[in-house]
Amino acid sequence: MKIKKMAVRNIARIVEIDIEPQDSGLVEICGKNGAGKTSLLRSIFAAFGGEVPELRDGASRGSVRVETENLLLSLTVTPKGSRLVVEDVATPGQPLRSPKTLLKSIFGKRAFDVFAFLTARPKEQIDILLNVVEIPVDLQYLLLLCERRVEINAGASVIECINSAYEQIGNERRICNREVKRLQGLIETYHDIVDVEAVDIDELLQLKEKAINRLKIEQQLQAELREIERLTRLLEEANGRATTLRDTLAELAPYPLTEIEEQIAKARQTNELALKCREKRQAIDDLQNKNRESAKLTDIMQKISSYKVDLMVHTRFPIDGMDIKSGQIYYNGIPLSSACGAEQLLVATAIAAAEIPADGLQALFIFDPPQLDSASMALLENFAQERGIQLWIAKVQEEASGAKIFLQEGQVTKGNTKWIE
Repeated sequence: MKIKKMAVRNIARIVEIDIEPQDSGLVEICGKNGAGKTSLLRSIFAAFGGEVPELRDGASRGSVRVETENLLLSLTVTPKGSRLVVEDVATPGQPLRSPKTLLKSIFGKRAFDVFAFLTARPKEQIDILLNVVEIPVDLQYLLLLCERRVEINAGASVIECINSAYEQIGNERRICNREVKRLQGLIETYHDIVDVEAVDIDELLQLKEKAINRLKIEQQLQAELREIERLTRLLEEANGRATTLRDTLAELAPYPLTEIEEQIAKARQTNELALKCREKRQAIDDLQNKNRESAKLTDIMQKISSYKVDLMVHTRFPIDGMDIKSGQIYYNGIPLSSACGAEQLLVATAIAAAEIPADGLQALFIFDPPQLDSASMALLENFAQERGIQLWIAKVQEEASGAKIFLQEGQVTKGNTKWIE
């Protein structure tokens, strides 16, 4: 359903306008500032149940008449108020009941406010976009792809889930890579360490203990011998103890205590070096493991990216070149917020067009657009023609040359002005 004909009388800045727009494409309403361009679009909005503009100064009655393939809409405006009548083209003369309720169902959400998409926050823009596209994401496959290393919020949008998984794996890889650098630095501190095997120091310690015990026995024997000399009356008893001590001493080999202590000191040094060797080998093993882990995480991130690319390829966005990443919409590889005015308008128009019901009014209305060059206007016209919609746009233009519809002082001075009552 598109607008086939329309007529406006005495509304806002409009004196009298009759138009038969083309079936699809760009419907440019050109003219100088104050010529009535915005008034014309506001009049169309009013005829479809929107806010009613004021009467033209000095007029006692105004009207807006719009005809589509299915409906005939007639809005009458007087100083006392307004009256809207909607008729089915097939049954003229029989006004439809609850016309505003009917009219609300034939528009996209932003048909008369295309720029509302651009003023929304990035998250809201993504929500709007996801409402008009279908992305066939499999969350279980995504979890499997990430080897269940991530947590996914089932209430988030599909793109947010994918981006969150990618960021979580990326964070894990950053931690892993920091550990790789730490281990590399640790290994550098061992550059002068050569591999040695640890020595069993316990045997030497036992040997030392035996040497000390032997020394003590020797000292005790000397004391006893002196006791024998001093205590002749206990000679027999002392001789018995001496005999026992001689027997015990005979069982013990002589131990060089000083040499043993030197061996213990050397063994301790060897074991300290062996410990550093073990630490070095462990660090090398850890580094190899972390490098493998980092490579694995990189592979997972690449798989997630490839999966997202595949999804984007199979996702039909309202316009080619759109993507969602880093929590915002991208167009042609750059954030939409950084795109030029024409590109932003084209994206917003594509979103608004996608919201139009299949059996609704295939028309969008752009109030106060940014300054657009001929190439930008051509892009908009091609888009409207490809989508089979009417794209009504008010364009400031000083001269009528090149304009299909040119307004001057509230009237059409150039363009199709036929109207059949």
